[in-house]
Amino acid sequence: MWNADEERKFVETCEQEFAALVAEVESLPSKSPLSTLFDDVYAERPWHLDEQFVEVDREVRRHRA
Repeated sequence: MWNADEERKFVETCEQEFAALVAEVESLPSKSPLSTLFDDVYAERPWHLDEQFVEVDREVRRHRA
Protein backbone atom coordinates (compact mmCIF):
# COMPACT_ATOMS: atom_id res chain seq x y z
CA MET A 1 0.00 0.00 0.00
CA TRP A 2 1.06 3.53 -0.77
CA ASN A 3 1.60 5.57 2.38
CA ALA A 4 2.49 9.13 3.38
CA ASP A 5 6.21 8.34 3.66
CA GLU A 6 6.33 6.85 0.17
CA GLU A 7 4.41 9.88 -1.13
CA ARG A 8 6.91 12.26 0.49
CA LYS A 9 9.88 10.37 -0.93
CA PHE A 10 8.28 10.27 -4.37
CA VAL A 11 7.59 14.01 -4.37
CA GLU A 12 11.14 14.78 -3.17
CA THR A 13 12.62 12.59 -5.90
CA CYS A 14 10.48 14.22 -8.58
CA GLU A 15 11.39 17.71 -7.38
CA GLN A 16 15.11 16.85 -7.37
CA GLU A 17 14.96 15.34 -10.86
CA PHE A 18 13.01 18.32 -12.17
CA ALA A 19 15.46 20.80 -10.63
CA ALA A 20 18.38 18.91 -12.16
CA LEU A 21 16.76 18.96 -15.60
CA VAL A 22 16.00 22.68 -15.38
CA ALA A 23 19.60 23.39 -14.37
CA GLU A 24 20.86 21.28 -17.28
CA VAL A 25 18.71 23.10 -19.82
CA GLU A 26 19.58 26.51 -18.40
CA SER A 27 23.29 25.71 -18.67
CA LEU A 28 23.12 25.04 -22.42
CA PRO A 29 25.34 27.50 -24.30
CA SER A 30 22.95 28.82 -26.91
CA LYS A 31 19.27 29.41 -27.30
CA SER A 32 17.20 29.35 -30.43
CA PRO A 33 16.36 32.74 -31.84
CA LEU A 34 13.12 34.18 -30.50
CA SER A 35 11.62 34.12 -33.99
CA THR A 36 11.61 30.30 -33.97
CA LEU A 37 8.89 30.47 -31.32
CA PHE A 38 6.59 31.74 -34.08
CA ASP A 39 7.89 29.75 -37.05
CA ASP A 40 7.58 26.09 -36.17
CA VAL A 41 3.88 25.56 -36.92
CA TYR A 42 3.03 27.32 -40.16
CA ALA A 43 4.77 27.23 -43.53
CA GLU A 44 4.11 30.97 -43.71
CA ARG A 45 3.63 32.99 -40.55
CA PRO A 46 0.09 34.48 -40.35
CA TRP A 47 -0.25 38.25 -39.92
CA HIS A 48 -1.43 38.01 -36.33
CA LEU A 49 1.72 36.09 -35.36
CA ASP A 50 3.83 38.72 -37.12
CA GLU A 51 2.19 41.31 -34.89
CA GLN A 52 2.73 39.22 -31.77
CA PHE A 53 6.36 38.66 -32.67
CA VAL A 54 6.94 42.41 -33.00
CA GLU A 55 5.39 42.96 -29.57
CA VAL A 56 7.40 40.19 -27.90
CA ASP A 57 10.62 41.31 -29.55
CA ARG A 58 10.02 44.89 -28.37
CA GLU A 59 9.44 43.70 -24.79
CA VAL A 60 12.52 41.48 -24.77
CA ARG A 61 14.69 44.33 -26.03
CA ARG A 62 13.19 46.71 -23.46
CA HIS A 63 13.98 44.34 -20.58
CA ARG A 64 17.51 43.63 -21.77
CA ALA A 65 18.39 47.32 -21.73
